[in-house]
Amino acid sequence: LRAYYPSGPPGEVVTRERRFRGRTSVVRRLNHKIPRMLWEISAHPGREFLDCSGSLGILAEVAVDLGKKVTCWESSGPLSAFVRWRMEGRKRPVRVITGPFDGETLDRQYDLILALDCREWASSPQANVAYLYRHLEKGGRLLLLSDYYPPTNIAPLEAGCATREVQSWLLQQGAVNLTRLEANWSLWRKP
Repeated sequence: LRAYYPSGPPGEVVTRERRFRGRTSVVRRLNHKIPRMLWEISAHPGREFLDCSGSLGILAEVAVDLGKKVTCWESSGPLSAFVRWRMEGRKRPVRVITGPFDGETLDRQYDLILALDCREWASSPQANVAYLYRHLEKGGRLLLLSDYYPPTNIAPLEAGCATREVQSWLLQQGAVNLTRLEANWSLWRKP
């Protein structure tokens, strides 16, 4: 990290960055877990991309490199500061917003929304997905992803990537599930 940013990142985020060992490691790890994810991001013709729970900004950086207009949304002020700092250092035009994942934070529609581990920080996972879905353009893709693998390590508010209630709600809205239900991710298209 210091090789990229000799002045050091803001706040206490350094330890989290070390855990992943940089962009290549994270992209390789996620591409292994979800081989279709990077393809969906690059192949979708829409440009507006929301990285919900952007954390370190690595996927935001990848999406910019794939030609997307990126907004990175983080609920934590220190993490948002880190993403801003990282994007400025790497000269990537990423809009960073901070606010609760179940609040009225978003101000536009998106073609692609990646929700990475943000639902467990919201007061209601279903309300969080409903909020994201309202901000998804017609024909847009919503990728729900969680690092929690049932039946061990289940987050208190979420079992897998989409609880039965969340899946049922999405289907009632007419969303089309583009994946067979996996333990830790699902991809939805808004008709």
